[in-house]
Amino acid sequence: MATSNIDVKMLSKMFLAGANALEAQKEYINELNVFPVPDGDTGTNMSLTIMSAAKEISELPEDSTIEQFSKALSSGSLRGARGNSGVILSQLIRGFTKVIKTETEINVTVLTNATQKAVETAYKAVMKPKEGTILTVAKGAADMANELVSKQMILKYSWVKLSNTVNMYYHRLLKCFRYLKKPVLSTPADRDFWKYLKVHITHYLEKRFLLL
Repeated sequence: MATSNIDVKMLSKMFLAGANALEAQKEYINELNVFPVPDGDTGTNMSLTIMSAAKEISELPEDSTIEQFSKALSSGSLRGARGNSGVILSQLIRGFTKVIKTETEINVTVLTNATQKAVETAYKAVMKPKEGTILTVAKGAADMANELVSKQMILKYSWVKLSNTVNMYYHRLLKCFRYLKKPVLSTPADRDFWKYLKVHITHYLEKRFLLL
C-alpha cells in the first residue's frame, strides 16, 4: 500500500539525512563558480545554516510533535544562517514550517501549501530577488507541487516529481548561462537544493531512484 502521509519521525529522519548529505558536499559546492557573486562560500554557508537546524532537531525528544519539530527547524536555521544563500535557505524553511506546524501528518495538500509558503516567504525576505538563483528553482518546485495536488498524485510520486523538477530547473539555468556565455558553470545553491531534496526522497522511499 502506498504511503499517503509523513509523520514527524519520518520527517525528522528525512531532514537529518538531507542535512548530512549537504554537509558532506559543501567543499564540492564551494569549488563551483557562483552566480550572482563569485565568492566561493555557498556550500559552507548553506551547510552551517542547515547543520544548526539539524543540531536542534537531533535534540528533540522521541515523542516530539510536528509543531516542536517545526519550531526547532525554523529557529535553528534562522540562528545559524550565514551569507545570502544561508539566509534564503532559512527563509524557505521558515515559510515551510509556518504551514506544517499545525499538522499532525503531511500529505500532498500540506506539502503543496508548505512549498508555496516557503517560496513566498523567501522572496519577501530578499530586498532585490534575482532570478537564476535558488529562488527560481524553489518557485519551479512550488509550481509543480500545485500541479500535483490538482492531479491528486500520491505522496510517493509527488516527492519524486518535485526532485526531478528541481533538477530540471537547475540544468535549464545551466544552459542559459552557457548560451549567454557567462563565466558560470552552475549556481551552487541550486545544486545544494537539489542534492538536499534528492536525499530526502531517497530516505523516504528507502531505495535509490535514478532521478534526471
